[in-house]
Amino acid sequence: MDDLKFRKSILNGNEYMVKYMLQKGANPARIFSDSNNPLIMSAFLGHIPIAKILIETGKVDVNYANKFGNTALLIANMNNHKKMVEYLLTIEGINKDHMNLEGYRIRY
Repeated sequence: MDDLKFRKSILNGNEYMVKYMLQKGANPARIFSDSNNPLIMSAFLGHIPIAKILIETGKVDVNYANKFGNTALLIANMNNHKKMVEYLLTIEGINKDHMNLEGYRIRY
């Protein structure tokens, strides 16, 4: 599966292409060279529909932290994507108290 096309589909918020690529074998839990995964990428841009698609595969670790210790929830919060934060807080098992390497955690 073409990682670049998958990344671009996520970053562009292209729900159709993300679903299509997942059906064709794209890994929703893929860790890219920058240490981010697809969920973190969607959280960075506030793409809730993409986050839902990824989480609904059941293959995504919602608490995965990148090399800076940032999870999707922290990234969404840092970028003021309030609706994304609200959505992620509804996910069973999400760690609301995770702290990144700089000691940052969300306030909820």
